[in-house]
Amino acid sequence: EKCTRKRATSMPKKESAKDRAAGKAAEAAAAAAKAAEDAAWKDDETERKTNKKASAEERRLEELRRKQERDQLEAEEAASLAPVPKAAQKKTQFEINKGLFMAPPPKKKGAANVKKQAPVEENINHVIRDAALEAAAKGVEVSTASGVDGA
Repeated sequence: EKCTRKRATSMPKKESAKDRAAGKAAEAAAAAAKAAEDAAWKDDETERKTNKKASAEERRLEELRRKQERDQLEAEEAASLAPVPKAAQKKTQFEINKGLFMAPPPKKKGAANVKKQAPVEENINHVIRDAALEAAAKGVEVSTASGVDGA
């Protein structure tokens, strides 16, 4: 005798392709709705400020990197250059003049090194002033004038 009763634990039915497509479409619609809701509540100002700070920091680091690279190249170049002999170096006009005025006087080896200078003339303005002061001390009034209008 055969048993005609069905088992109580039967296998569930498989989903049809239409049901699966409808489920995927519903999930996609829910995801799009959630994305739209998130975009509506998103704070653009805070994000913009954050991006601005990050880009400013990147620029600062890039400038620092370039400066360090430039300093390193300058140091390498300075090290690679051979020192130029002192006689071959050019002098500026300032250095030449400084050498003339700041150099110690040459050592005297005798009368051959001595230069003769013209005697210094007395300043006529000082002579006139001294004469006026002496006259004033004696009580004499002295007047000085120069040129046609002053006479």
